Amino acid sequence: MTDQDDKTEFKLSEPPFAAWTVYTHGPLAVPLLNHGDRFDQTVYQDIETRESDFTVISKAKALQYLPKRKESVTISVGIEKQTNIKVGSQDSADLQGVCFKYKKGYVINTGGSIWGLDFVPKPTFEAEQYVQYLAVAGYPGTNDEHHNVGEIQEPGTVANCIQIWRMDLRLRDTPNNPTSKPKLDLCITHDLGISLDGQTILPRLGILAVAFGDGSIRIISVPHPDGLRRRANGGVLEATSKKSDTVYIHLKEELATLSIPETCMTTLSWGGPYKLAAGCSKGSVSIWNVETAIRNRVGSNKKTAKEDIASVVVCSVRAHSTATRSVTYHYPLDPDGHEIASSGHDGRVRLCDDRDPWTAATVWKNRGFLHTVDWPMYTDAVLFPDVERVLRSTRTAPNSEYGVSKKLVECRGDIWQISSSYFHPFAAMATSDGWLKLNNAFHGNKRGEKFSTINVYRLKKTEVQHKYQYVDSIKDSSLSSKRGATGESLYYLFLDPEVAIQRCIWNPNRATCGWIASGGAAGLCRIDFVGSGKDWLKDLS
Repeated sequence: MTDQDDKTEFKLSEPPFAAWTVYTHGPLAVPLLNHGDRFDQTVYQDIETRESDFTVISKAKALQYLPKRKESVTISVGIEKQTNIKVGSQDSADLQGVCFKYKKGYVINTGGSIWGLDFVPKPTFEAEQYVQYLAVAGYPGTNDEHHNVGEIQEPGTVANCIQIWRMDLRLRDTPNNPTSKPKLDLCITHDLGISLDGQTILPRLGILAVAFGDGSIRIISVPHPDGLRRRANGGVLEATSKKSDTVYIHLKEELATLSIPETCMTTLSWGGPYKLAAGCSKGSVSIWNVETAIRNRVGSNKKTAKEDIASVVVCSVRAHSTATRSVTYHYPLDPDGHEIASSGHDGRVRLCDDRDPWTAATVWKNRGFLHTVDWPMYTDAVLFPDVERVLRSTRTAPNSEYGVSKKLVECRGDIWQISSSYFHPFAAMATSDGWLKLNNAFHGNKRGEKFSTINVYRLKKTEVQHKYQYVDSIKDSSLSSKRGATGESLYYLFLDPEVAIQRCIWNPNRATCGWIASGGAAGLCRIDFVGSGKDWLKDLS
């Protein structure tokens, strides 16, 4: 079905559109999956963001919570010709017109190593579909800061923040309304330690779940910064010059706190708006009833916290023999997922169903750490890296043609994260050697056909302090010829940890699903449009 006005129907064993099998240069605007109104449900409309949950503070007071690096960063960007640009701390730069003639993209200098990254989902009925928000969190430091998996930090010992960036992701200007570069719209300060992972879900600006260094997951109701500005100005939105100012708030109380004694929760995944799966440092996967937790403000009363938390843990299943590093829900048929994939330091990929979580299956095992796993909603195939730094796909349904798994992409560095889109067939990979890569798993389904990889960019560290170089390519690289294509040694063992790209995420909104955000140890976040074809210039909302 190619009519975008109708809800797309598809089978998990084959691509929804035959055209998907020939995509090689990036996602096309037609055809995109149309999920109808499955993601437009209104939830938690009766849960208020209380003024007692946070305090609006000045920028001067917020400085102690901001990332440690206060200096500007110089980056060298360009395809045919490199251009040097300087990006201030908590500032951004527009790459089009300065570094690129045609390509749309931005760079944000967050100042801290990025471990949490997610776009805020927006219902299709909301206005300004191209105005998007990106949540960024991680360590206060960059490559000089390291923490062991499972290390628990006492609340109050580490000052940190969650940054919410507002961005205009239109592809072309209008005469009276030009596009603007991303700006730090809201900064949530806290003293709960490092941020390990975070995902957002509507309503308000968003309900944000974050795994913190104190071992807990906090569910936070994020107020809209424009609403805070109206409140500060007697209900009237301030002048344009004032709207550009960042709003700083300090977190005092959450909607709910989810924790397990002597355990650090390292990763999480929403299973629809009412439940959450979390990976734990001791190898378990816990499933939480978020709706009950939010309505009862679980964890807010220290005297009854243990009893309250016990009432919202649906189950906690030992999935791995060591730390669980990644969990992901699968959404094949409805907005509430049930199937869960997880990966861990024991080298296993495990699958389970939250309706019977104790009956799990191991679909892959090797010697080595598996940092990430992803399960695209439109297929029964699970994506994961193996110990040889190869992205693999394995089918969860009978598949006689490929057997256990098939290779998709070879990388020189470890794959830190895999992210697939809700709307098109491309998956993204963030690697420890500074690459952001894209791959269409449906291309190359025929025997003997080469798999195609798009190298979006590579981050390099120069000899000059606080200076980095982006090498942008946007061209195909086949599996058979990729190794050694840049003239570097096959034995790519010693990597500069500062160039690692640790997180990547596709925009989850249909009108802007050709955009991808990525960032890592250097504290730099790239937002790139990687769509292909002119149809993206049409209004898809």
